[in-house]
Amino acid sequence: MLEWICRIEDEASGRALLPHTMANKSLLLTSLSSKDLLSSPKLKVSANIKGLG
Repeated sequence: MLEWICRIEDEASGRALLPHTMANKSLLLTSLSSKDLLSSPKLKVSANIKGLG
């Protein structure tokens, strides 16, 4: 599992970078989710990644 915390306005760019980072590395993204952090303008993005091979 890969998790990162970012500002809400940066979520889309972080999600978009993930597939490009995984390209040609025998990895498969199995799930991607985000959750607001209470009392904060930030959120936590979680990605489950499976290795192929």
